[in-house]
Amino acid sequence: MEVLFIIGIILTGIVIITPSYLDENRSASLVTYVRNSATSACAYLNSGAITNDNQYRVLNRIITASNYTSKSFRVVSVKSSESGDTITINVRIEYSGKIDLKNGGIAWRIKTFITRDLVAHSDAKLSGGTLYYGDKKVVIKVKVVRA
Repeated sequence: MEVLFIIGIILTGIVIITPSYLDENRSASLVTYVRNSATSACAYLNSGAITNDNQYRVLNRIITASNYTSKSFRVVSVKSSESGDTITINVRIEYSGKIDLKNGGIAWRIKTFITRDLVAHSDAKLSGGTLYYGDKKVVIKVKVVRA
């Protein structure tokens, strides 16, 4: 009887601890996916060359606006916060030089690339214009500034 009691306590502990651990792991994975997508966008933009690949097409306008030159795009920070069933991820990207496109337009294109990349290469789903990762709503905010 004592053995069953001890096993019951252990199983109860597992049931209580495991869900919070998995939620934390899911959030960390999502931040990693977003950072990798943002880094991929920066690498493509730094190439200064365009491709007709659907994945990168949304970024081509930034390259043409920079006159096909590298502008040293780089991911400066990726921060996340969670409130209820929503995960917000803030991405800050810097670049150098002049681009004939407003920072808001650049940010929108990079955010669109990140969203599409997440849907294509992770468990994220797009439903009615809203991004979901598991049962969590995901809000991605991209801020682009000239260094």
